[in-house]
This record gives sequence, structure tokens and C-alpha cells, in this order.
Amino acid sequence: MGYGNISQFEPGVVQPYQPVPVTIPSISTGVNLDNKLSTADTLAKAQKEAADKAGKFGYNLDTAKFGIDALSALGGLYAGLQGVKQAKEQFNFQKDYANTNMANQIKSYNTALGDRATSRAAQQGNMSQEQVADYIKSNQMTR
Repeated sequence: MGYGNISQFEPGVVQPYQPVPVTIPSISTGVNLDNKLSTADTLAKAQKEAADKAGKFGYNLDTAKFGIDALSALGGLYAGLQGVKQAKEQFNFQKDYANTNMANQIKSYNTALGDRATSRAAQQGNMSQEQVADYIKSNQMTR
């Protein structure tokens, strides 16, 4: 291969790098470059024609697909808006339910507080009606 044998080298001496010779094929080797160029040109022409046809509206599959996609998008928007409307209605229902429940709990607490204060005053006998009303007013729950 042109590297010589090991006995030629002296120990500790660095030998220069010698690359392996490469042969470059010439045009006369039978490679038909004209055929490759014509194939590339044909491919480029076919791609250009396909791109030109794809960009035009008319009675073709691309136009039909575009129309179906547009209808699908509009249907999705409508369904999304209906979902938002339903979510708002559900939220308002839950809010009314929670407000009613809290009002009932407040009323129940205040009634129990008044009953407890009135019965305690009657049992102990050392509170006037005015003191009972002040106690209820200071401890009642409001919103």
C-alpha cells in the first residue's frame, strides 16, 4: 500500500503522513450526466405543475377538502359556543343553590341563637328582654 514495512522506521522518529492516492473518475468512465440533469429537470417541472394545480380553486379534491374543513371548523366553533353557554348556565345554577343554602343556614343559626338566649334568660332570670336582644344582635350571623 505504500506504507513500507516496520523495519524501515527508526524508533522515536515521527514519520510524515502520506495519504492514500485517490482516483477520480473521468467523464469518459460511462457516467451519463445528461440523463441525471434531465431527470432532475423533469422532477422540478412535475413539482411546479403539481403546485400550480394545487393552488387553484375549481372542481377538484383539494377544493372539496378545503370546503369540508371550513364546515368542520364552523361546526367546532358552534359546539364550543354552546358548551360555554351551558357552562354559564350551570355556574349560575350552582351559585343560586349555594346562596340559597347559605341564607337558610344563617336563618337557622340565628333562630337557634335567639331560642338559646331566650331560654337561658328565662332559666337564670337575671337578664332583661333588652339584654337578650342586645346579646342576639351582637352574636347573630349576617351576610
